[in-house]
Amino acid sequence: MPLMRYGRIYGAFIGGVLVGIIEMIISESYQGYIFSFAIRSAVRNLGYGEELLRKVIDDVREAGVLKELILTSSEDNSCANKIYEKLGFKKGEKLLNEYGWGIDRISWSKKL
Repeated sequence: MPLMRYGRIYGAFIGGVLVGIIEMIISESYQGYIFSFAIRSAVRNLGYGEELLRKVIDDVREAGVLKELILTSSEDNSCANKIYEKLGFKKGEKLLNEYGWGIDRISWSKKL
């Protein structure tokens, strides 16, 4: 459900407790940029992250407005990177110093 004018916030809940969140902004070129994706450490590796990201993909496809989803990850975040590959994101370029000096990221994109 959209909670921001130019983006969306999605949450994953277990028994009414928030255990995961994805925040996305929408560009004027109809791209969705996922800038925050977090799952509580107590429930990681149980499928909640994949389920939440799948919900986001399904939601934006159903809306029919966005052309592409974009996100970045750290190269050593193998759990997240496996989810992105599994859900059809294509690995892009390495973004040097993206989050500050010495903090590189990997770009990912998924055409819708």
